[in-house]
Amino acid sequence: MDSKKIQLLITLQKIQSKGDKTYCMPHTRVLRRLLQKYNDNDRSERTIYRYLQELEFEGYIWRQERWQTNSDMELRRMTSIIHLTLKAVYYLIKIGIVAAKRLLSLLCPHKSDSRPIPAVLPADTSAGKRNYEEGRIWLDEINKIIGFREESVVV
Repeated sequence: MDSKKIQLLITLQKIQSKGDKTYCMPHTRVLRRLLQKYNDNDRSERTIYRYLQELEFEGYIWRQERWQTNSDMELRRMTSIIHLTLKAVYYLIKIGIVAAKRLLSLLCPHKSDSRPIPAVLPADTSAGKRNYEEGRIWLDEINKIIGFREESVVV
């Protein structure tokens, strides 16, 4: 993985750990400022957006669209909710980011800490697809409770 994408992934993880949540909703402007400030990484917002797309394509993050209706009943797109996947958390732990272990415990509260983290991530199998579908159903239920769309939309 490219070092610039690693820096972006670590920045997303830090934002999530700051709020002790498994998701974050930063604007690309905010991500650009943070990368500039802490990593001397001066990239455009468009480049950061492209990095987010590549991270999503590689399976490290997934994004959920958010929409808001204004007073004229027009839809306005808001910043997407960004979730780190288990693949990203395992990768962050592998490269030595200790705070990612807390995120792992938030993502998988039912797993004990005594289980070893796999050195190689499992290949895409039907079990992985099933876990994705179960996660999507779980997310749809949460969206109904908090008032987002009825179905999750992964961008």
